[in-house]
Amino acid sequence: MPILNAIRAQIVSFVFLVILRYLIPYPMPILVWVILQSCGATVLSMWWGMGLYWKLFQFALPMAIWVQFSLAVPMWVHPLLLFILLLIYGGGVSTRAPLYNSGSACWKALLEFIPDTDGIKFIDLGAGLGGPLAYIAKHRQNAILLGVEASPLVWLIGRLRTMRFKKNCTFRLGSIWKTDLRSADIVYVFLSPAPMRELWAKAKREMRPGTILISHSFMIPEQNPIQRIPLPGRKGACLLIYTL
Repeated sequence: MPILNAIRAQIVSFVFLVILRYLIPYPMPILVWVILQSCGATVLSMWWGMGLYWKLFQFALPMAIWVQFSLAVPMWVHPLLLFILLLIYGGGVSTRAPLYNSGSACWKALLEFIPDTDGIKFIDLGAGLGGPLAYIAKHRQNAILLGVEASPLVWLIGRLRTMRFKKNCTFRLGSIWKTDLRSADIVYVFLSPAPMRELWAKAKREMRPGTILISHSFMIPEQNPIQRIPLPGRKGACLLIYTL
């Protein structure tokens, strides 16, 4: 899981710096230590194929801790930062998935599964910043598109991004678990390994026979995809195609 890799990267970077400190006979200023810790964790994150947001988080975390202990930060800053984090990542509490963003190669691959005919309904569960929906709405103007996102600030960005396609695209703030899938022809998710078994159970209950569930990179336990489409970029990135 990304959070475990993030912790591991910080630990490995710190241990390396401790060893380096004993090999170099000169004292290391704290700011230099912090910068090296940030860089080391970020490089490990790149090596392990973590997403852009995790790389930024890895770089910023040691800096943030250093600032916290170095400066007299007003007490109101902490609840404000917590509130902002909840706006961005709060939806991950119910989905057990962080914010992931797919690239244009993914959007183009998704488009191939959506016929250019009237009334095809495509649902993006955990729609994030709205990239796939905006792309599909532009190229499949006869389709019916729905995005569902639980994190308020992320939803707002996605809503603004897809607003010009309101004729055929709806971007809803809400829970993926409360979204009715009975009318869906294609459902797309980019979540994490944790909710995939529960998601499959929901899809089996609600989706019609012959409809399609597409998962970005994360497999459904004990289910074999009918197709696997490799994607460039992150190691192991692919679209996994399942039929109900």
